[in-house]
Amino acid sequence: MQVPRRTPLSLSLGSLGHMSTRILFLAVLVSLMAGCVCDFEGVETQRVAVRDVSDRALAAFVRTYPGEAVEQVETHTFKRKIVSYTVTFRRADSSSHRVEFTRDGVVIPPRVDAPVRLQ
Repeated sequence: MQVPRRTPLSLSLGSLGHMSTRILFLAVLVSLMAGCVCDFEGVETQRVAVRDVSDRALAAFVRTYPGEAVEQVETHTFKRKIVSYTVTFRRADSSSHRVEFTRDGVVIPPRVDAPVRLQ
């Protein structure tokens, strides 16, 4: 069996192929990050009672912030499906905070560019 010989051109094309994979990965990553920063049209926000929060999201809040008092919960829906919950809560020192969870209970990191509006 004869092994194909690698020429300098094939070596450079091979490295370009690998580089193009990296560039594609970075482009997808940047697109996803930009999507996380932008507000999407069609996302509706509504206040709900704590009892309406999914069990996983509520368990994640209690596990992450034990003993904190929930002030309000908002759902964020897209195409009539709940995508996330924003929980506003008060700490023992009376400071108010917000955290966002997916419906599966995963914490969504806060957006740096968005001012926090507490009511």
